[in-house]
Amino acid sequence: NGPQDGVKVMLDEYRRRRDAIHAWLTANPAIKCVRPRGAFYLFPDISELLGGEVKTSSAFAQRLIEQEHVALTPGEGFDAPGYLRISYATSMDQLREGATRILRLAENIQPKASAVR
Repeated sequence: NGPQDGVKVMLDEYRRRRDAIHAWLTANPAIKCVRPRGAFYLFPDISELLGGEVKTSSAFAQRLIEQEHVALTPGEGFDAPGYLRISYATSMDQLREGATRILRLAENIQPKASAVR
């Protein structure tokens, strides 16, 4: 019932974060993602990256935390193998760094996955 100015500010900020991380990750053509309309999670499809030595999104998430020190949830936890769940409820700087690290791992494994197909 009170002033809603703060709500609009945060909604706009979450939209800005969502749009930024979505654009950064989907710059890699092997990462597909529908832009969410609610919440503060992105659910990218990384199935084109899988194969070779990284066969599942769980293995991708494990390698991501071990090599790049980025934590996220593999899609298997949501009955969605081949996907990742990424929260964008953090600062823009942390999102940019996380996206950079995710993309670095994707680039390192992508040629191996492509060679298997």
